[in-house]
Amino acid sequence: YAIGSPSVNESKIQLEGDKHLVIKAKNLSEKNIYIQSASLNGKSLNKSIITNQEVRNGGLLILEMGKRPNKKWGLKI
Repeated sequence: YAIGSPSVNESKIQLEGDKHLVIKAKNLSEKNIYIQSASLNGKSLNKSIITNQEVRNGGLLILEMGKRPNKKWGLKI
């Protein structure tokens, strides 16, 4: 799944087996529309995709937002 700029501060996806994937966008505003960094379940994430298995595992995806693109984030595949 491709990770793009969120339009809401928080979203919760209900998964099978009473699991959830919570997506939080910290510092999101009209000006802070660019992802600065991300973490998935407490581990740094330097790619702009997550696998189907990572989604199905559930947990917490945190996106730190800012007003300028971080050209060093999301380079890994």
